[in-house]
Amino acid sequence: MLLNFLDTNLYSAQGKAITNFSRLLPDTKSDLAKETLKDPYNFDFLTLTEGYKEKELEEALTSNITNFLLELGQGFAFVGRQVPIMVGSKEMFIDLLFYHLELRCYIVVELKVTELEPSYIGQLGVYIAAINHQRKKDMDNETLGLLICKTKDNVVAEYALESSREPIGISEYNLSKLLPKNYKSSLPSIEEIEEKLKWYKNKEGVKKLEKLNGTSMDLVQENVKKLKEIFPEIFIEGRIDFDLLRQICSGGGCKIPKVLRKDTL
Repeated sequence: MLLNFLDTNLYSAQGKAITNFSRLLPDTKSDLAKETLKDPYNFDFLTLTEGYKEKELEEALTSNITNFLLELGQGFAFVGRQVPIMVGSKEMFIDLLFYHLELRCYIVVELKVTELEPSYIGQLGVYIAAINHQRKKDMDNETLGLLICKTKDNVVAEYALESSREPIGISEYNLSKLLPKNYKSSLPSIEEIEEKLKWYKNKEGVKKLEKLNGTSMDLVQENVKKLKEIFPEIFIEGRIDFDLLRQICSGGGCKIPKVLRKDTL
């Protein structure tokens, strides 16, 4: 347990998110809420390609939900992804929604694959207010927001939080295991694999064709011309009837050139 704690850098990151909790939450809840959040979050359990989009990061996290919950820390329960909420006549979607069992509140998580922008706080604030109005029960505490960005300027983060009336924490994430952009394009497509399988099925035919290259092919063409002159009847629809040729030659002892034998074509 202690090794897992150290391996995930939980000790160094725990409670380091920039928040406005001390201003908006009671002291007893503020301290616990602040200690619940980390900065940065370590997403190295994911494998994404360079230039990944927000949707791809979100999909990867939910596909690895067990590792993600371990990274978030104790008490987080996953509620859903792209959770729909109605704000007036407009339908909006929350990236990730959790419920924290110790804090007894919902936590709205917004992911951004770019540097922090102050406008992100306003967007997250709308989601928090909507959850408070539409999902929060009397037994639940006020909903918290967690904005996880690729990078952030701490001064911009503090100023943005001062302007918000909703309790929000801002963190960064680390993701070092990125594959090159052309990684997928370097892999064979399904169609290419199917073509390769067809080639292997016809491998024997390919080998036979390879035997007829160069001087061998010239020899074949020359002998075909001679056969046409001597045995025109064996040519049916432009192809040689080898069985008929064998019947003709069986009585007279004529020899079929090796390059024209059926077993070599």
